[in-house]
Amino acid sequence: MKEIVEEKFKEIFGTEGRFKTYFVPERTEIIGDGDQKIPTTRRKKGVYATIRKREDQILNFYSVDFSEAGIISISLDNVFNNENNSWVKYPREIVTSLKEKGYELEHGFDIVYYENIKKDIETKLPPTLKELTIIILADMFGLKLDNEEIILLGTSTDEERKEEKTYIPTGEKLQIL
Repeated sequence: MKEIVEEKFKEIFGTEGRFKTYFVPERTEIIGDGDQKIPTTRRKKGVYATIRKREDQILNFYSVDFSEAGIISISLDNVFNNENNSWVKYPREIVTSLKEKGYELEHGFDIVYYENIKKDIETKLPPTLKELTIIILADMFGLKLDNEEIILLGTSTDEERKEEKTYIPTGEKLQIL
């Protein structure tokens, strides 16, 4: 799977410069005694992303799974006002939340996402995609985020504020591949 996202990245954005590939496993819930939900992960199922720094303020997003949308470009200076409601709204909400909380994002990036989980965008992809985006941006920009901040960022996006959902990331989250 790593090869798929990296090859697509090279095809879409070229081979110049250094890029990094990340993976976050799909989260599932096992119902235990008394309807207690026990979060767990599937090690080979999840969301992959390959990212590379840009020198300008442009954020270029591409999803292998939503390739019909093409490259979606957003200016880092105008991320608050972008109302794109396609799949990119999830990582855009994370960028917006980071900026609202005062984190400095000094430059843009090119990113390609690929997920190999069941195509259920409303229940599976957004939490995993958001979690991966938070972790990638924390790594790329050297943000010092503790687990509580990651949880708050994952739940503080516009859509989730309206629905007052709680999202808590589970144990092993990140692999830099």
